[in-house]
Amino acid sequence: MAVMRRLVPSVVLVLTLASLVACTRPDARILALAMRDGRPTGVLVTCDAVASQLQVVQTDTKGEPPVSGKPMIRWAVGGSSAAEVIEVPLLGPPLPGWAVNDATGITDPEGRVTVKIEPLTEFKPGFWYRLGGSSPRVARPVDFTTADFTRIGTDDVLAPARADAMTVTSLDDFVRTAADTCD
Repeated sequence: MAVMRRLVPSVVLVLTLASLVACTRPDARILALAMRDGRPTGVLVTCDAVASQLQVVQTDTKGEPPVSGKPMIRWAVGGSSAAEVIEVPLLGPPLPGWAVNDATGITDPEGRVTVKIEPLTEFKPGFWYRLGGSSPRVARPVDFTTADFTRIGTDDVLAPARADAMTVTSLDDFVRTAADTCD
């Protein structure tokens, strides 16, 4: 009976979160990749949210989750959204009011580590990377490799175009289009 009392709040929380997610519009085009002073930078249109988060996950294949049984290699940060558009240098120290999520694993409801997490500390050729985020809407992810860094001009970003395609567009066009999706 005691086990049942502990499980009920967990089940209610999971069902509540699932219903909230079902009511939100997923895959908003509010996230892009820019290059600032030679450094990869996440650009997130916050849609006037109070809190935001970004993460980068290293994968072997475009758009695929890490291979089962292997650790997830990830860098993640989150914090307050002080502006409509925020730029977050990837793999660097967090912005003021933000913190690095340094979790070492993902656990199941029983507290067992189901996925080990290792920190992502550098971008390497030969791997795919997936930039994800939310504010609070879930952003359509940006898939990229190190080869994409040279494609992105000073006033440009790499952003989701359609389905799983990415496109280089001007920062101004990206922000304007992203802001239109906030309503």
